[in-house]
Amino acid sequence: MFIIRALRDLGLMMFPIAAVNNLLRYTLSRLKVMMRKQLSLHFHEKYLDPRVNTFYKVSNLDSRIRNIDQLMTTDVERFCTSSADLYSNLSKPLLDIVLFTHRLSKSLGLGGPSAMIMYFSACSLILRAIQPPFGALTAEEQRLEGEYRLHHSRLITHSEEIAFYGGSKREKLYINMAFDRLMNLMHKIFYLRFWNGIWDSLLVKYMATIVGYCVVSAPIFFKGGILSNLQSGMGGATEKAGTDDASEVAAIYTKNSRLLISLAGAIGRIVLAGKEITRLTGFCNRVATLDNVLSDIQRSTLSPTPPPSIRASSNPSLQSTFEEEVRLNELMKPGVLIVGDEDNLECPVKFDHVNLISPDRTVLCKGLTFEIPQGVNVLISGPNGCGKSSLFRVLAGLWPLYGGTLTRPTSSQQFYVPQRPYLALGTLRDQVTYPLTWLEAKRIKGATDETIIELLNEVRLGEIAKRKGGLDVECDWADVLSGGQKQRLAMARLFFHRPKYAILDECTSAVS
Repeated sequence: MFIIRALRDLGLMMFPIAAVNNLLRYTLSRLKVMMRKQLSLHFHEKYLDPRVNTFYKVSNLDSRIRNIDQLMTTDVERFCTSSADLYSNLSKPLLDIVLFTHRLSKSLGLGGPSAMIMYFSACSLILRAIQPPFGALTAEEQRLEGEYRLHHSRLITHSEEIAFYGGSKREKLYINMAFDRLMNLMHKIFYLRFWNGIWDSLLVKYMATIVGYCVVSAPIFFKGGILSNLQSGMGGATEKAGTDDASEVAAIYTKNSRLLISLAGAIGRIVLAGKEITRLTGFCNRVATLDNVLSDIQRSTLSPTPPPSIRASSNPSLQSTFEEEVRLNELMKPGVLIVGDEDNLECPVKFDHVNLISPDRTVLCKGLTFEIPQGVNVLISGPNGCGKSSLFRVLAGLWPLYGGTLTRPTSSQQFYVPQRPYLALGTLRDQVTYPLTWLEAKRIKGATDETIIELLNEVRLGEIAKRKGGLDVECDWADVLSGGQKQRLAMARLFFHRPKYAILDECTSAVS
């Protein structure tokens, strides 16, 4: 009957237990996903802020983050996973501590549980004192992971150029060096975890077991305990009564041992969770750095490369002096930006005593002054590095405006065509309407397929649409089109948007 009753009870409890355990796993997974969603959307708002072009400035004007793709994807995901796991690892042990302490206090009093809690508190202080800086090591590991990933990304991006130069051996050297730095750090972390794990096992596992058995045994074997009471009352007791009392002592000892071991295990998990907290601080540091840098860039607070204090000149006699630094700071006073209205079609492009200064604080031009009215064509020529493209970056708001006043039309009234056009993901139609989607292009510009085909024919790309199967075909257009075809497509994009001002930066250099 006992076996049947036990099987029946087990059968009744199987489904609720399975449901609760899997519900906990599902809830934990949902928590990870929701944390990552909220954090990623928060960073996307800052990173892709159209007002300040944060995504450009964080990679080109600021030196604090080199591998932002690693931070935005892997580090955010690991931070959320570690945070959710920590919540799970702390909540159940805390509940166990409360329940087991309550049960033990009824049979042992508060002395037993208090002794275990005091012992583990001492262990926690000792382990914290001897624990290596795993938080800083975790942050450094993620940084080296990002550098290693960056080398592979560069290899993919520039694979054709590297293949033409025969640079595979050189690139392998760079990649292996980055990988070796990562492996050396990981070996160091594993070595430190090995010794730290030994102390964890000694103090939290084995010594805690000894302390637990001592706490359980004390009420039985010492004065006033159960055993002493038993011995004092055995003078006139029968053998059967003595046997019953001994069985009772054994049952109490077994019960208290089981409860105290469970309590010790729960407290031990709390103590060992400190290691996860230390690891979490590494991810937290990386994520906090990302948030701080993006916020600084939105406030136009940049940390350029290289820092002024270590900036070097090619001529030793021209090293930066204090007086030069003062003059440079005078030139780098913020300028005044005046943006015309959407309805003002006559707003000119006007530079009035503007200083062109690169992100590394190199002065390219002082007091630049000129005006370009609408409808006037201007050709800017000069040697490499004289500041032609820098002028366009200041005009577009990519570089900070220093000194003087800049007057320009709105962003919708000017269009920039670079030497290397960007081809977006999507159809051939999407390449022409970029950055507008097709729905936006139809609503704002009144675009039709006939308009797109006419523009493609105008730049001699009509055959591309026929050869690829029409305007709805999606391809990796950066690989499909040649350099000259990309530039022709960029001109079709310019003709589609019909801006008031077109800024052309060697946009036909590859066109035959």
